[in-house]
This record gives sequence, structure tokens and C-alpha cells, in this order.
Amino acid sequence: ACNMGTLVGMTIFVPLYFEVVLHLSAGQSGMGLIPLMGATVVSSTVTGRLMMRIERYKRMPLIGLSLAILTLAPLAIWPGDMPTALVLALLTVIGSGLGTVFPVSTVCLQNAVTQAQMGIATGAANFFRALFSSLVVAVLGAIVLGGLGGAAGMSVDMLARAASAGELAYAFRFVFLACALVLAFGLAFLLAMEERPLK
Repeated sequence: ACNMGTLVGMTIFVPLYFEVVLHLSAGQSGMGLIPLMGATVVSSTVTGRLMMRIERYKRMPLIGLSLAILTLAPLAIWPGDMPTALVLALLTVIGSGLGTVFPVSTVCLQNAVTQAQMGIATGAANFFRALFSSLVVAVLGAIVLGGLGGAAGMSVDMLARAASAGELAYAFRFVFLACALVLAFGLAFLLAMEERPLK
């Protein structure tokens, strides 16, 4: 849930960061999400295949999630001072780290229940992922609104268009910090998860 919430939140707010802070066009901002999303899909696929061959499969998401948290640090420290190519490279690393968690969390959940309960467990996991994702998006939106001195009746997008690149860069410092914090909670839950032999 922490992983999915961060990914969904970043896909919603990073294009805004691209447009206002890095001065990319709307089309370029959409294209800028490809490294994040593409790396997530590739990493998730590779991790899922490696799970069948590696006994200590929990190490992959632990390393990946730790790497994603560390990679969010430079984005939080220098949100307005990095070249676009470096930001895209960092997003690729973050996506690769996030991708390692999805197959492991799903398979471990299904592995921990009986076959009769597998559908219920998978459905419940998807429900809580969606629920937590909406919560993370709301929190990130509140951070951006607060950082821009949000006024009643104005959307994040409206405020961002009226704000300067410096103001939005300052707000995004806390957006990236919040993403790192959510992933840190996910890392703690992952550490607490029992590593059972796969059926």
C-alpha cells in the first residue's frame, strides 16, 4: 500500500513539477514519466521471475526500497537546481526500486493464506492499496497547496500556474520528503514481514 500510494502520488504530481519547476511542456512532462513507469514495470517483471530462483527473496525489495528512499533525498534537497536528465535518471532508479516490491508483496500475501482464501486476500490487498493511494495523493496535494499558500476554492493546478518556479520547488521539497517517509513506513512493514518458503 505504501509503495502503490507513492507511485500513484508521484505520477500525479511529478508532471506538475516538470512543467512549472523544470519548464517542460505538457507533452514533455508526460514523456518524463516514462522512466519512472517503465523502470517500475521492468523491475517488477524481473523480480517476479527471480523469486522462483532465489531462496531469500525478501532481500530484493529491501534493497530496492532502500535505494528508492535514498534516491528521493537529492530531489528533496535540490528540487529546483538539477538538470532534467539527472531528474529522469533519479526517477528511473526510484521506479526500479518500487518495482521490486509489487510481485513480492502480492506473492507473499497469497502464499500466507489457503487456496480458498486467496481471492479474498488479493481483493482486500487491492482495496487497501487503492484506499491508501487516495490518502497519499490527498496528503501530497495538501503539501503543495500549503507550500503555495493555498486559498479556498483554488485547485493545486490553478495555484501552481500562478506560482513561481521557486515557490513550487520549495513546496516539492516536502512532497519528495513525504514520499520518502511513506516508503520508509513500507520498508518497516517489509522488514517485519515473515519470509515463508514459497508453495
